[in-house]
Amino acid sequence: MEQTFVLAEAGTILKKAVFGENGEDQRAVVVARDGKIAGLIPPRSKLWLQSRNNPEKLVDEFVEPRLLICREFDLLSRALARWKRHKCDAAIVV
Repeated sequence: MEQTFVLAEAGTILKKAVFGENGEDQRAVVVARDGKIAGLIPPRSKLWLQSRNNPEKLVDEFVEPRLLICREFDLLSRALARWKRHKCDAAIVV
């Protein structure tokens, strides 16, 4: 589970969203649209390579939109059932 992340508004270009250029600085990017979570870019995605090769691309192209949002007190069994039912790619715990 990642505890540090970058928050980027939808439509942000990669060079503004990505901090650091080495492996230790790769963070998850939470993408927001109109004040709501629109998706997640995991820290091990192709975003980091693309940020060097194509820094003008938008973060929107790398978002995993099928996202489960859980609260820290949600039961794991219920979260996993929702994950399976909605075929999510990632989860965010808030």
